[in-house]
Amino acid sequence: MVRANQLFLNEYPSLAAALAGAPARWLVVSTASDRVFLAEGVAEFTAALRTAGKQVATAALDGPLGHLNGVVGMAPVGETIRAFLAR
Repeated sequence: MVRANQLFLNEYPSLAAALAGAPARWLVVSTASDRVFLAEGVAEFTAALRTAGKQVATAALDGPLGHLNGVVGMAPVGETIRAFLAR
């Protein structure tokens, strides 16, 4: 996933250019203990989406598994995800 993101961004001169054609609505789900997508990077990405005029909703996961919280610990944000997809 990280490598795919890196290769994707290499196709554009900047993050702003990459986000220009991105969908208008985003739900960013993160966990503070993630060591793959660090909190600072998630905050930077979320800010870049907003700067690009995208609607951004966020949800936070808790848990001891770091990046794997997004694999095994999504149930607490399930309703947030369902509501986002229903719009």
